[in-house]
Parts: sequence; structure tokens; C-alpha cells
Amino acid sequence: MASPAVISRSSMPLQLAKEIDNIYMTTLAEWDTEYDKVLKVQNAPAGPSYYQAEIAGLNSLPQEIGENDGVVYAVPIEGNPILRLYKQFGLGYFITDLMIKDDRHGNMRKLPRDLAKAMRVLNEIEGLRLYNEAELNGTIGTAPGVAEVKDGRALCTGAGHPLLNDVMGFQQDGSGAGVNTAASTLYNIPYTAGDLTELTFAAAQEYYKQMVDENGFPMKLFPNKLLVPYSDAAVAHRLATQQFGGSAFAGGLGATLTTSGSQENAHMKNYANPSNGFVKGWSVVESRYLDDDRWFLLADVDEGPGFYWKDQPTQTSKVDFDTDGIRYKSKQRFNVWAYEPRGVYGNITGNARGTAL
Repeated sequence: MASPAVISRSSMPLQLAKEIDNIYMTTLAEWDTEYDKVLKVQNAPAGPSYYQAEIAGLNSLPQEIGENDGVVYAVPIEGNPILRLYKQFGLGYFITDLMIKDDRHGNMRKLPRDLAKAMRVLNEIEGLRLYNEAELNGTIGTAPGVAEVKDGRALCTGAGHPLLNDVMGFQQDGSGAGVNTAASTLYNIPYTAGDLTELTFAAAQEYYKQMVDENGFPMKLFPNKLLVPYSDAAVAHRLATQQFGGSAFAGGLGATLTTSGSQENAHMKNYANPSNGFVKGWSVVESRYLDDDRWFLLADVDEGPGFYWKDQPTQTSKVDFDTDGIRYKSKQRFNVWAYEPRGVYGNITGNARGTAL
């Protein structure tokens, strides 16, 4: 008489694969993501690449006309084309038949968790590369790099971003003698980078107050996020919540009531605290993936920093006929870029106006 068939985990690899898939998907869902707080996450359009360009608008201001005269007809200006491609990433592992049978301590179940974590950590690293390399990839005419924006320059280049159709003759504040402040050019970095203080935060706000569009016409942008590394988190939260500021902005939030033997301006309201009425509401975004030598004040803009999903991470498996082992792999496809640089003000150590193309 034949012995009855015995059903075990090792004899049902498909059931085992389903369990491991559940562990993988649960780990993905439970990951506390950071990149999506400073990047607009969206599904990529159809096709293997994405082409972008823009129209600056009409090329003149309205002109005075007489009683019997017709209007002057303006034409739109087109420009800033750029082609984007997507990146594919993958990782896998192989579990032998004996490993399945002898997995006494459940170590096998750690592997789908580790695979899911690896995919999510990659998302964080690639997402924050846009800010960690914001001053790089700025050589005009090269293939689009991680931080290359619509004009072919780096997101936070020292050369600035030329306006496509400057009707108004725009030029930013000329303070900082000898520093490049070319006309018809928008600079989204400070004259000289500095630590995060009440003073440098005010300079970042001033950038948004001077904002113009591609025609040089005034436009309103309100920064609402301060992206900082963990090393600046305490200072950032103090800027957002502390009632009183420093001595006439000097040195930030560390002033005392007696400085240099006299009562200074330590009683002045902290400029950065939204409740004091100087600026609109903003929040702190801390990231362990952001380098210590930089911080960014961000505003929401169309075509700003984005994370474009082409294929979400998935795990697939296959039983090897000869060995009864199981192969698992995970793949994902996406890219990160910013077409429009206006919504990013970057304070980066060593990055100053007029230092790079």
C-alpha cells in the first residue's frame, strides 16, 4: 500500500512564493518615505522618454493706440526644450531547496523585507540626489543630468537662469559688489552660502519676493517647505517656532538681552516664525539623505521637482526545475528631475553666483 502524500511548505513552492510576496508588499507599504515630501510624485506619461518645452508668452507690453488705430499683435516665444529618459533598477536573490527545508529560525522571511527596503532606500537616494547634486550637471549642451533643468543648466547653478523673453528688463538686487548679477537672469542661490539663520532665511524669502516669469513680469510664489539635513533640524524648528529673533538678524536665534555691553534687539520678533506675520506658513522637512552642507527653501510650481514613476516596484518569483530552488527579483523604473527651477532656492556650501555654467 502506497504511503499517503505529505504536504509540506517545501513541496508547495507556489504557496511559499505567495507568502514571501505578501511580506515584500507589506514592507513596501509600511516604509516611511521622505522623498515624496519634497518631490511631486506622479505617474510618467506613456512612452520610453518625455519631451518638454515651454512658451514664454507674448513678446511685448500693451502699447498706446489712437482712436482709429489697430492694436499691435504680439507673438509667443517658444524655447527651453529638453528630453528625459527613465532609469530601471533591479535586485534579486535565490533560495535553495535545502535552505527552504532547513529554515529553522525564519531567516528566509527576512529576505523579502530586505529586498523591499533596498528598493525604498534607492528611491530615497535617487530622489534626494536632485538636491545633493543641485549645483552639478550645469554645463550647457550636455545630455540632461540629474539636476539639469529646462535651460540646460544645473538646478542651482552659479551662472543663474536666463529668462526666455525678458520684456521688463529684469535684474535682481545688486547687493554683493563684484558678484555676477547679469540682467535678464534669475539666480536661485545666495551671493555667498551661509549657515541656516534668521538672516539667511530672510535672504531666501527675498528671492521669492523678487520672482518674475519668463517675460520678466512679476509673479507670486510663496515658499512653504524648508528642506534640511538632520544636522540643521533643531535650528530649522526654532526658526519656525521661536518668538524672538537675533540682534538685528545678526547671528540668528542665539542673541541675548545684553550684547557688547548694551541692550540690543533681542526683543525683536523672529522674522522666520509665521505667527509673527512677516512670512506665510511653512514647515520643516528633515531628511537623513540630504548632505550636511546644504538647505533649500521650496515653493510649489508647475513642472518643479518631481518623481516620475514608470513602473512601481514589484517582486516576481520562479521555481528552478532542476534544483527546486526559488529565484526572486524586484524591478522598478522611474526618474527624478525638475524642469522649472523657480520653486527651489538652494543654499549650498561653496556655491556662489558667477561660479559655474
